[in-house]
Amino acid sequence: RDDARHVAESLRRRTAGAVPSRVPSARDANANRRPRSKRARRDLEPPRRYFFAEPKQNRDFPSEVVLAINAKGILVVDPESKEFLQEYPYTQVVTWGHSANSFVVVTGNAVNQKKVYFKTEQGKEMNVMVRAYVEALVP
Repeated sequence: RDDARHVAESLRRRTAGAVPSRVPSARDANANRRPRSKRARRDLEPPRRYFFAEPKQNRDFPSEVVLAINAKGILVVDPESKEFLQEYPYTQVVTWGHSANSFVVVTGNAVNQKKVYFKTEQGKEMNVMVRAYVEALVP
């Protein structure tokens, strides 16, 4: 739960505009350097961990949520109250996937599974991040 509190606090700072959109590097301090290309600047940025999405086929969630992806799992957070609505630890995630405008998480076990769909433009980025965390957990 300490990690969850950290996620909530980070989310509050990010949505309040207190967190810069890019983490400055040591090279940014040197003003005599040539300006970096967009690609090089993007490579300096840490992976995005918070994603706004619209839940589909789930009346338990508000019309817009924030999906917080971290090393322990996927959290569904209410963007207004910053309350944790649902947690999907990777131990309960059977599979996941994305399309051009969605992200899906399948939880449960081999017999009983539940699909949760989210409408988002960042499905591919979310998919890559979840895969990286899961691959780090599997020996």
